[in-house]
Amino acid sequence: MKNPDEDLRVRRTEKALRNALISLILKKGYDAITVQDIVDEAETSRVTFYRHYKDKAELLTTCLDVVYQDLVTHMAPCSLIDFHSDPPPVLILYKYLEENMALYQAILSSQGSLMVQKRIRDYLIYVVQREIVEAFPLHKFPLPVNLVALHIAVAEMGMLLWWLDNPTAYSAEYMARVSHTLNFGGVLEGLGVKLPLMP
Repeated sequence: MKNPDEDLRVRRTEKALRNALISLILKKGYDAITVQDIVDEAETSRVTFYRHYKDKAELLTTCLDVVYQDLVTHMAPCSLIDFHSDPPPVLILYKYLEENMALYQAILSSQGSLMVQKRIRDYLIYVVQREIVEAFPLHKFPLPVNLVALHIAVAEMGMLLWWLDNPTAYSAEYMARVSHTLNFGGVLEGLGVKLPLMP
């Protein structure tokens, strides 16, 4: 039987190490960080670090999981293809990234960037495909829904990555409106899918 106090200590230690890595990524970038930097920042020891993680790459993977789950939690109430919502539902995603801009800029310039991009893209594919299936009769779709969802998700990722590189070019609100118009309404209307009329 597990000791609750020991479990709590493990969770606290792992959280401290994750927070230390994220803090260091923001300060100096992932590639320049050493295990010693991490344990110094977390005020723990190398022995403790290696008790939990085999190297900084494994710790990064865990951090990315936590960051990803936080994103998914924020996106949960959002219906991406609610076409006539004002503001557009995808604004939730842009506001979340705006609030965590420095973290995502640092992570997406690290060795874990491709993994983060793939997970966000796959999540968007899942959400878009689910909502298309719920919103429209599939027999009216001229193309496979999974490919339509893939196209929309990849286009959305391109918009997000560009904005993270150019955060002062446009506001989160403007990016969300353009993204929603092009990536959701534009694609589906271009496929001949009849969108609901404005109420």
